[in-house]
Amino acid sequence: MATDRGPLFTDFTSANLGLPKNLALPFYCENHPDQFGSQPTQRAPTTTDRGVGDMLRSANNPNPDWVVLAPQFDGKFRVPTLRNVDMRPYPTFVKA
Repeated sequence: MATDRGPLFTDFTSANLGLPKNLALPFYCENHPDQFGSQPTQRAPTTTDRGVGDMLRSANNPNPDWVVLAPQFDGKFRVPTLRNVDMRPYPTFVKA
């Protein structure tokens, strides 16, 4: 069967990579608005992004029954697509 849609290259899951906070990110030390006027959060140094777990606890959760699942999804993030992962300017180009 032919289709006009390309493959999605994802498995629609979430995974925990186990990475620690990167305290070198400006998010953790900003204390004044940036060039666009965005205000830094005062909680940044103590904030932990719990990924899917936080979404399940939020108002964006489409099903309130899923809130009880939040702890087992803490720290998990949606697996990204691999579409265009090999878009290099030339074959020997090394992506860091």
